[in-house]
Amino acid sequence: MGNLRFLFFVLREEKRVFKQTKQIKDLKELFSFEEDPELIHSVYVIHQASGICIIYRRYGTIEFNEDLLSGFLIALKSFSQEVTGGQGTIKVLDMQIYYIILVFQEGILVAAAADKLDDRILAQNAVQQVLENFLDQFKEQIAKWHGDLGEFPNFSEKIDNIMKKGTIAVVPHKIPILSLFWKDFQKLETLKQKGKKISNEDFQKYASRKLPLQVVSQGYLSEKEYEIVHNCNGYNDTEDIAKRGGISMENLKIILEKLDNLGLLKMLEVT
Repeated sequence: MGNLRFLFFVLREEKRVFKQTKQIKDLKELFSFEEDPELIHSVYVIHQASGICIIYRRYGTIEFNEDLLSGFLIALKSFSQEVTGGQGTIKVLDMQIYYIILVFQEGILVAAAADKLDDRILAQNAVQQVLENFLDQFKEQIAKWHGDLGEFPNFSEKIDNIMKKGTIAVVPHKIPILSLFWKDFQKLETLKQKGKKISNEDFQKYASRKLPLQVVSQGYLSEKEYEIVHNCNGYNDTEDIAKRGGISMENLKIILEKLDNLGLLKMLEVT
């Protein structure tokens, strides 16, 4: 249990460090694509008995702090068996900011850090595929392995191919926008593409537009829903809108369906 407690200490520290160091871009810069896209950020192939990281691939910004990594790997020696059962069962640890996906079988643990916006099933399948390919190619070497990392040639390239350099689980990201914003949204984006800066005053004027109050008086939306839907301005994704409105994603989905049925909604698709 000591190793298990230490592992969770490491994971908490990683979450704290990431919160402190990751720069969050202004929502109005959403379409500039200056941030990294959603990724599987890092992949580790670990020898369970020794705790040695056999192969490490990095594609994005989420990785384990070097000062904590050795302790993390030691903790994984017992934790991997306890959590995954050693039978190739996929487990996902929710770190709030990102997921850690684990799968362990026949003495090999594969761990990956993935964005919350990644498709979890695609990410899990890719991690499973890395493990299966590794065991297919090196199962006999692992049984008698004594620490020579040179015994696993070219597998890094195979991981890159399986993970598509971190993009394997990226899916189109949809952003709802009320139809009343659509023309002005296109104008703002055209100005941005021409290198013109949009002032805060201009943006506030853009975002201040409102649907007719008849959608409330005629019973299509409640007063709370009416306030929430104006966050659908093209610069907030569904998670942002739900948080701002203090509602669940399930309830937001119902509201968006109402808007769609009324012909008041468009969906922007960003990859």
